[in-house]
Amino acid sequence: MDRRSALILTLTFALLAGCASQPPNLVFAPDPPPAPTAKSQLTIDQILPPVALPAARPATRPGVAPPVESLALYAAARDALIDNQTLGAVGLLEQAITFDPDSFELYRTLGEAHLAVDKHPTQAELDAFEKALALRPDDLRLQALVGSQYAAMQQADKSLLHLRLALLTHDYAIDEVPAAAVDLLLGHLLQDLGYDRAAEDRYTSLMHRLENPGYSLRVDAEMGPLIDDPQPVLLEIGLLREKRGDWNGALEIYQKLAKADNASFELQEKVVLMLAAAGRTSDAVRQAADIVLRFDASTDSLKLLKAVCSDHKLDPLQTIRRLRQGNASDQSLLLTEAELLSDQGKPKDAESLLAADVQSSAGKFAEKFDRRVVTQLFSLYLHDDDVPSATKLFMAYFAKNPEALGEIESWWEQLLRDSRPNPLSLAMLQGIKVDPSAEAVKAFLVWRLADLWKRDELARTSLQAAVHSPHPFAPAYRQLVAEYWSRSDWTEAQKQHASDALADSAEKAGDAALAYEVRGLASLAEKQPEDAVTYFEQALTNGGDSPELMLTYSRALFESKEDVKAEQLLQKLVVQQPQFDDAWESLFGLYVQRKQTDDSRKVLSQWLAANPASVRARILQSNFAADAGAFDEAEAILLRIFADHDDDPDVISALLAVGQRTGHQDQFIKRLDDLRLREPRNATALEWLVEIYTAQNRTADAIRILGEARAASAKDPDLLYRIAHLYEHVNQSQTTEEVLAQVVKLDPHHASASNDLGYSWADEGKNLDQAETMIRVAVDQEPDNQSFLDSLGWVLYKRGKFDEAASYLTKALAPALEPDPVVLDHFGDTLYRLGRGADAAGLWERSLAGLDQESPDRPDLKALRDHLTEKLQEQKNGQTVSVAPTVAPAAQTGDK
Repeated sequence: MDRRSALILTLTFALLAGCASQPPNLVFAPDPPPAPTAKSQLTIDQILPPVALPAARPATRPGVAPPVESLALYAAARDALIDNQTLGAVGLLEQAITFDPDSFELYRTLGEAHLAVDKHPTQAELDAFEKALALRPDDLRLQALVGSQYAAMQQADKSLLHLRLALLTHDYAIDEVPAAAVDLLLGHLLQDLGYDRAAEDRYTSLMHRLENPGYSLRVDAEMGPLIDDPQPVLLEIGLLREKRGDWNGALEIYQKLAKADNASFELQEKVVLMLAAAGRTSDAVRQAADIVLRFDASTDSLKLLKAVCSDHKLDPLQTIRRLRQGNASDQSLLLTEAELLSDQGKPKDAESLLAADVQSSAGKFAEKFDRRVVTQLFSLYLHDDDVPSATKLFMAYFAKNPEALGEIESWWEQLLRDSRPNPLSLAMLQGIKVDPSAEAVKAFLVWRLADLWKRDELARTSLQAAVHSPHPFAPAYRQLVAEYWSRSDWTEAQKQHASDALADSAEKAGDAALAYEVRGLASLAEKQPEDAVTYFEQALTNGGDSPELMLTYSRALFESKEDVKAEQLLQKLVVQQPQFDDAWESLFGLYVQRKQTDDSRKVLSQWLAANPASVRARILQSNFAADAGAFDEAEAILLRIFADHDDDPDVISALLAVGQRTGHQDQFIKRLDDLRLREPRNATALEWLVEIYTAQNRTADAIRILGEARAASAKDPDLLYRIAHLYEHVNQSQTTEEVLAQVVKLDPHHASASNDLGYSWADEGKNLDQAETMIRVAVDQEPDNQSFLDSLGWVLYKRGKFDEAASYLTKALAPALEPDPVVLDHFGDTLYRLGRGADAAGLWERSLAGLDQESPDRPDLKALRDHLTEKLQEQKNGQTVSVAPTVAPAAQTGDK
């Protein structure tokens, strides 16, 4: 017995045993077909009135050769058509017909000339064509053309007549291109007119031609593409079968289509609905559960599963549980049960269910993880705002799968996402206890956060700790090579020496492949791609097979001009690592760069088939649709993603961009506003709205929603902290200070708010006693934080304590490889006050040089360039330099 049959029997017996309110088994009668109309059952030959090819019109002058005058006029008309003198050609042809009224060619060409003049069907054109057909009714191509022209004029009866006549022509059986076009057009026309059986016959005839094409059909620009992608035709057949209640016939079509395009939710949904309609409810439920997993428990997928169960009075959760009773090891059913629990508002039950699968009774993580289970449990933890548990799970999985970083990078981004009420902080990460096997992962992640927050000394020591773990942790090695080669204070020789030593350490630890990879990375950084290729190939020979190695190897091949080999490597990588979005994006980007649209579209289709839940792929899919002018489709794709990823900045950005192209941006802004009101803690929506309103000069609206958010978050210091800085976007610096003070009052130990408010007061030269106290609160919590140390140095400067200020500014700058321009400026002013003008000028020059490396949106840098230039010029001219003023002790008496 196969697995699917076993599942069906399991569900049947489970329902018999445990659900008295249900039918005694799952053998449901198929849904009754809809009552057919009389015309829907007719074949094309049964449609009235019957048609037959008329006899050719008798010649008025049989056996008489065409007059010379008509031949000359015809030749002149052809020349006029070639020269785009279409009106002149019409006149010449009409004159020629007066000499030769029996000429099929003259009437046909006259119709073509009229069409060339007007660019759309006209009665004059059709009159000419009709006269040509009266002379030669057995002309397939002209019957097809006239039929299509009448269809364009919405004269369905005349269109149907000529297309039916085309079927009776001699060439219909042998001229495959126009015959296929007739089948396609006739199928659409009959379908629109309600002749369903006749329409299906035509589509079936067309499919036979597409499955057995000749050369002319293959190369035809219009019909040829249907050979490679007959989905539109098959879909029409499926819809017609479904319409008349042929559930199994429709299912056969939809299964074929769904298999070919498993990224299409609509096609997968069709299969489920047809299974259910055919009475195969067990299969329908199981298939719907598979779709829930494939599409990452999207809103639509859960709705489908519940709808199938509801239609047959089945409880979705109980149904899945009964399936699991005989299939305890089936992870798909386990995951679906968890999704249903979460959907019913029982996330804790879902967490417990999945946690039991990845952890032992002692709380230890399993030796081997099912990635899907970990992904879902991770999402549940985040949904419950349990960031520590999510982080611990992330680290455990990463430790056992160190080469999966590219696949789980989105998890890390979710942990840090600002829209989360409690995003992962450095202190939180450092406080999480992990198994010894995950210590290297923890150190690596501490490096990432410390680097993000410019705590350079902590970042450096953490990365070294990750590298020096008992077992080589490859991601740390790769990053350390990048760190070496980004150091502006090292010579090339120093960078190479450090890289060689790192490679040696990997080799001594027993990982020869990693050692060669390190050497390859160093060569690539040194702009020696040929050497890098050699090292990467040696890494592969020594057992290296990580996705990161393969991706970097492809880059080296491209830089070595081995494009064909690099392309083949990427194609191989996406097959081996279908969840690795970076590889897909590299291959897709390659074809976009080459302007190979068909190849890039094909890669995107394969990407979606391999990972339908990929947000990056879906956004690109929407972009493709928008570029092709299919804006409705583009919007539909993005709205579907937004329903499940409404805090993803990339999704929101894409949605607003397509809205701008379609004129629907206001509708999408309204969705963001609804989201803000529905989820007050979703700060991402608030930030986007403030940015949009500011760009649209709707400052009052921006201030209004900030005020509403502030009121709704009155007891949430972290959210208030973010709101405080949003006021800066609308030039409400005083309100920023007020909200920061509100945060400090709620949480006197809030390091960031204490620092920011203290720095703001110091910069303005007010409340310096209190400012220093608050900044020291921040420094005590993070004594290596450059920003906090700079703030303390600055408040001391403002108080005239230059020596003490210099000591803290030195601490801020000492570990920094790329010092912040503001800190350099502050230290320069401090040294100038200490009488070290030359040293001060050196720091101002470094600050000026560093401005180009910083974000142009930083408000604290906008005026700095002019100030630095002015100070350097004054120093050069021997003038007193206009450094920042200090505050006399007497002026500090107003401190609060």
